[in-house]
Amino acid sequence: MVTQSFTLTNTGKIEFAPGQKSITADKGESVQFVLTNNSGQHLKDWGLYFNNPFDVSNSLRYSFGDLQVNGNVYTAEKTISVDTAEAKVAKYNAYAIYVTVENSSGTVTIFQRDPEIIVNGGDVED
Repeated sequence: MVTQSFTLTNTGKIEFAPGQKSITADKGESVQFVLTNNSGQHLKDWGLYFNNPFDVSNSLRYSFGDLQVNGNVYTAEKTISVDTAEAKVAKYNAYAIYVTVENSSGTVTIFQRDPEIIVNGGDVED
């Protein structure tokens, strides 16, 4: 299992853990996502968003909700796919992380783009 960690800061920004903007995983390996909420705001939801501007119906959003694991730390886990006869796992997979919080202004969603998962042996042509 590999881990990719983020922090929601008290300035309302999502920061990557040092050296974790891009992580490498194997096909079939689990990736643990860890978010630490240091914002002082109530977290309502967080997750990942894989955008596809060429085919909006194939965009993917993974919502992890607001289940705390330990104090202000939230975790979620997804498993990298394996190749099938119809499709190969892509080598480079950029996404956005989002966090939805409740503050004095109401409900606010914060995005941070460009974390990336590089899949060992992943396909670069499909």
